[in-house]
Amino acid sequence: LGYSGAISYRTARLSDSRRRWTLVLVLGAALCPAFAAAASIEGLQRVDPKLVDGLVSDIAVDASRERIAKTIRDLYALEYFEWIKVVERDGQLVWQVKERPFVVEYETRGIDKLSDEDVAKAIAIKTNAFLDPKAVRTTKEAIDRKYREKGFDETSVEIRTESAGETGEVKVIIEAREINKIRITEVRIDGNRQVTDAEILDRLQSRPPSGISFISSQGKFDRQIAEADKYRVEGVYLEQGFLKVQVEGPSITYLPSEKSVIIEFSVQEGLQYNLGRLTFKGDLFFLDSTLRRFVGLTEGEPLNRLKLEDGVRRIVEAYSDFGFAFARVVPNFEFDDENRIAHVSVDITRGPMVYVRNIEVVGNTKSRDKVVRRELTIVEGELFSGSKVRQSRERVYALGFFESVTFETEAVGDDEIDLRIRVTERPTGTASAGVGFSSIDRFVGNLRLNFGNLLGYGLRLDLQLEFGGRRQSFSVSFSDPYLADTPLSLSVDMFRTRQRFFAGTSDIQPFTQNNIGGSIALGYKLALYSRYFLTFRDEVIDFSDIQIRSSRFFTDGETRSLMHTIRRDSRNHPYDAQSGNMTQASVETAGRFMGGDHDFTKYRTISQQFVSFAKNYLTLMFRGEAGLATTRGEAVPFAERYFLGGIFSVRGYEFRSVGPSLFVSTNPSDPSAGVSRVFVGGNKQLFFNTELLFPLIPPAGIKGVFFFDAGNTWLEEDRLLETGLRLGYGTGFRWFSPIGPLRFEWGFPIDRQPEERKRVFEFSIGTFF
Repeated sequence: LGYSGAISYRTARLSDSRRRWTLVLVLGAALCPAFAAAASIEGLQRVDPKLVDGLVSDIAVDASRERIAKTIRDLYALEYFEWIKVVERDGQLVWQVKERPFVVEYETRGIDKLSDEDVAKAIAIKTNAFLDPKAVRTTKEAIDRKYREKGFDETSVEIRTESAGETGEVKVIIEAREINKIRITEVRIDGNRQVTDAEILDRLQSRPPSGISFISSQGKFDRQIAEADKYRVEGVYLEQGFLKVQVEGPSITYLPSEKSVIIEFSVQEGLQYNLGRLTFKGDLFFLDSTLRRFVGLTEGEPLNRLKLEDGVRRIVEAYSDFGFAFARVVPNFEFDDENRIAHVSVDITRGPMVYVRNIEVVGNTKSRDKVVRRELTIVEGELFSGSKVRQSRERVYALGFFESVTFETEAVGDDEIDLRIRVTERPTGTASAGVGFSSIDRFVGNLRLNFGNLLGYGLRLDLQLEFGGRRQSFSVSFSDPYLADTPLSLSVDMFRTRQRFFAGTSDIQPFTQNNIGGSIALGYKLALYSRYFLTFRDEVIDFSDIQIRSSRFFTDGETRSLMHTIRRDSRNHPYDAQSGNMTQASVETAGRFMGGDHDFTKYRTISQQFVSFAKNYLTLMFRGEAGLATTRGEAVPFAERYFLGGIFSVRGYEFRSVGPSLFVSTNPSDPSAGVSRVFVGGNKQLFFNTELLFPLIPPAGIKGVFFFDAGNTWLEEDRLLETGLRLGYGTGFRWFSPIGPLRFEWGFPIDRQPEERKRVFEFSIGTFF
């Protein structure tokens, strides 16, 4: 084929459709030499002439303009040419082309503020390939974005080419003109008379630095954010009835140092309008009272334009739930400037009822289509429903496999619609190893392999090894949420753990607990968000310290149990939920009739609620848990008792230090030996967590948290709440890092006892509450 080596090299970088075009055309031209000689082509340097011949060889002078235009489009689709011309010469069509520059290398200049790794990830331009304008744009946008993230918003990036040979070879130059970080000195509002500066400035994202700017982006100048703040200023007025407000800006003034700016917005307030008549006309599918409830406005009060727009959205959503996917809802205004009243007439056109024809999943390069489709509550062939579309999006996003999930609609007729689910996949597998310091286990090391979406089937596999001075453990976990594509789920866990418990003060008795075992759970989908689980657990436990055996709580042996669990989980994300609820109730029964050494029954209930407000900027989390363990006259075994204190329960207290404790002899054979304190937990527990989460550094996925906790445990002979709840409060931050969720929290006890610490710092890697 002459240029077959070059063609093969280039073909490996083409899309599937372009690869098919190239191979078919080259082979066709090679097998049909008569056609190859029929075309006259000028301007080719690197592209094999046979490739072009395959498209143009049978185009005669008298060919239609449409056919010639289509052939030109096909040539451009190869992405090899800058321009293509067709001229007639001596009774023959001559195809004149100019190839795109051929990139042999690229060079970066002036990029000092970004790391080499960030720059390498941003560059989409390929060497030993024709220059792709899309890759140039992508590269420039990615580098610009990196500069903005780091606060160098005024830095400019230029991409150009320099000749590197006589046959169209070029070197790509990526050059930045870096300008130092610019801070906001002041934000000014001019022209506001009826709305205070404080009301407006409180809504803007462009603000001068504050006391927490070292961990947030506040005070950093970002031109795009400043331009968006114009609409935030406008929104403050629209909420208060200034329907004709005009906002100009932002006006940016650079101070002499060129390291800080003053941002100014100019406002023409106009009149403030109260709501006069509110009427609805057109296709009224709902009662007037229902439509008014959707809008939520009261006649005689300032007309909140943003609230009206939100009401219009709710009306559209309500109509879409009954299949009216093309419903139009338009508010019309009639102004009475003399009385400062605005009458609103909402015109509703419901359109035809629409059915879903096809559902397509795009962007899932790893995940199988069925992983997305089985989470959908809307299916092909049924009536369109806006609420089901929103519900389906939340369920797909809640898998945790995708960075973004969007649903696009396309009308294919008067009564049909296609749905396109566009997803952007995120890394779901991690491999990590390291050593560090744990607030619970002191110096530790760990190795972990996690596959969150194994083979693209939604399977989860987690292998983990931990080793340290106080804790050594190995665990393997596997789960399949849809076993053999049925409503059944399967989870298998195996573990071995050695834990040394020691609180760090001289009066606390140390001891070692060894666990080895596993569990297998089958789940069944009861409803959209609800599942039932049946779990069998087999675990062997022993204690290494002879002194401990004098206590009635410390009993070795094997535990075999069956646990029934009902769980309802409507959270919109497994790690970073902003809405939804998770409620779970379980009953676990262990008995000698199953071959174990212990008899007990444990009851446990958990409820967790997420509520977002301030336009989803803030999230409140409420969590409560209660537990009760019972036996037939014996103490509940130590490993099955409830312990509180630490990062996963009541913060501000040492790990497992909230609840009953006993004093045991350090040497039972010596009556004169001293005694040590041992926390023995309770057979009853009750605790609550309240958290307020807010973004600290949104691009990095870092959030701040304030929390308040309360809880306690009680012995068998004690009544629930016989001693009060222990209280703690504190703050911290969380990072959704590539290796998993990280927590760093400082807790402070309330009504601290003399032996307790004033402050407890804790951190963890793993799932949040």
